Amino acid sequence: MRSNSYNTKSKKIILQYLKSNTENTVTVDDIKEYLDSVENSVNVTTIYRYLNKLFKEHYIMKYTGDLGKKATYRYVGTDSACHEHLHLQCSECGKIIHLNCEYMDKMIQHISNNHDFKIKFENTILFGKCKQCELREKRKNV
Repeated sequence: MRSNSYNTKSKKIILQYLKSNTENTVTVDDIKEYLDSVENSVNVTTIYRYLNKLFKEHYIMKYTGDLGKKATYRYVGTDSACHEHLHLQCSECGKIIHLNCEYMDKMIQHISNNHDFKIKFENTILFGKCKQCELREKRKNV
């Protein structure tokens, strides 16, 4: 069995990695690859366990994609506002955009009032393409 100091070191490294990637989501594979690159190999089960703990404590958001796609994670820390609005993610570059606007608030209220459905913001994300990636694609096709 590994010592607690080893676990603590690994957890600190995972947390630092998540904090350094707040504008994008990361997968467990990304985290594992990073840990291996800094010579701090950790079992994938340990990574999942720690991410679950961080999710339950509202430090990270967890997004599940289409069936068969791996979950992605993003550090939000104590920014509770992220748990109160939707997010967009560019499927090209991975950039996260906060969808915190009056129009979306009205739509969310409508969904709640008229459809008796409460959106779980902590794991809901809308996918599309950001303006920069759209422009880059248009330039390629010219």
